[in-house]
Amino acid sequence: MFTLWIVLHSNQSSIPTSLTYYPIDEKNQITESSTSILLKDNIQTPSIEWSVTSSSNIPVYLRQDVGLLYKNGRLKGIMSKWKENERDISQMSAFDHHQDALYESLSFHYGERHTDSKSINSFHTLTHDQAFVYSINQKYQSFKEPKNQTEKHIQTLVRQDALERLNREWKNLIHHFNINQDEYWAVPLIELTKQEHEYFNTFSEETKTKVIGQLFEGLYKHYIIPFSQDTDHTTSYMPLILISKQLDELLVLFTNVNQEPEMLIQQIHQ
Repeated sequence: MFTLWIVLHSNQSSIPTSLTYYPIDEKNQITESSTSILLKDNIQTPSIEWSVTSSSNIPVYLRQDVGLLYKNGRLKGIMSKWKENERDISQMSAFDHHQDALYESLSFHYGERHTDSKSINSFHTLTHDQAFVYSINQKYQSFKEPKNQTEKHIQTLVRQDALERLNREWKNLIHHFNINQDEYWAVPLIELTKQEHEYFNTFSEETKTKVIGQLFEGLYKHYIIPFSQDTDHTTSYMPLILISKQLDELLVLFTNVNQEPEMLIQQIHQ
């Protein structure tokens, strides 16, 4: 199998990636991994604590975790950390919270192993978390999934508001690139861990693993690195993934740091 990333954009310099997909390591894996979003009820100002952690079964040449955090569909934060000849990675970030919101995070946990025969293999997994945060009686509370009618109502209102904004953004991108949406399944980036079981299971296990690995290789180079260097990445909406119903192509649509439409095209050969 061979997969090619093509980048369509305007006048943006190419930034080399430090996250590379290699053939899957069948012997090693990420054994523990998590993404967590928690509301901390401080005395003066409530805060959100966002953490990403993982461990591999053995120390490997390179361990790397990349986390993306979205607030109401807009990019709120990026965390990326790598270590050499280590098993464990842990990252945490905290920031003040001031309004009702849906926080969602997706993390890519990666390992790269070099052998004495000079071959290179990799392994990876995804984790996800979400938290609805709202104010009632001048006190902020949070939930992952609604437990009562009040929380169900808040979930509907907050999610609907975020989706309306995202759908407008995605519709403009689809129109800009003249894409026939009937030919694709649409997957918001944050739902990758949910949707891979539905759409990605039409691929073989080997193809599915490779597609997701190379998806994040492309995202890291053309989305994560540029926005991590941008001083106001909150202008960015969540990317949309389009999977060809012919299972031969995957598209990633987003607006780049220069506020221009950008599309990554991943050709898939099974």
